[in-house]
Amino acid sequence: VNSDMSEVWSKDVIFPIKDKAFSILDYDVDKDGNIHFTAAIRMTLDEKNDKNSKGRYYVNIYSYFHETGELVQYEVGFKNEVIRNMDLELTAENELVGIGFYSERSMVESYKGMFYLRIDPKTKEVKNKSLTPFGTELLSALIGERKADKGKEMPPYEIRATINLENGGTAVVAEHYVHSVYTTTNAQGQTQTVET
Repeated sequence: VNSDMSEVWSKDVIFPIKDKAFSILDYDVDKDGNIHFTAAIRMTLDEKNDKNSKGRYYVNIYSYFHETGELVQYEVGFKNEVIRNMDLELTAENELVGIGFYSERSMVESYKGMFYLRIDPKTKEVKNKSLTPFGTELLSALIGERKADKGKEMPPYEIRATINLENGGTAVVAEHYVHSVYTTTNAQGQTQTVET
């Protein structure tokens, strides 16, 4: 819609995924009004076994180009890694940049490193895709030198924002928090709940 809420265009988009758990994680609209978003899709057990995947979910990026009505799908899953968290942003050149955390096991709540990918919507190609494990220095700062030396992984963080830097790098704002609730009962039967 325009700023006065009058319609520019509208369209029902049919995804090529049927009868599967499908969750939209993030989306962006580029300068031309095209929509780009990430979705998590749950595989059946047979699909998971066929792909020899460690996790049940994989992540795709979709672009819908409203002028041509074209829906383009980019599969961004890494075969031996599980994507945990992802943020999608547009650069000044209208390229899509995806950044997130990955782990190597699906049932463990910790992160092994970060992944990066860059998509050119003009050519509709993934131009760059990489994995970067966390270094000892960063892990020491976040979880302590002792845990880092023992090979412990970083606890889960939620990406809140990514910022494209002038030097071509990206800053990531992420949050880690622990929500705990403790309930105790004294000898008189009175209960007290402490939440942190």
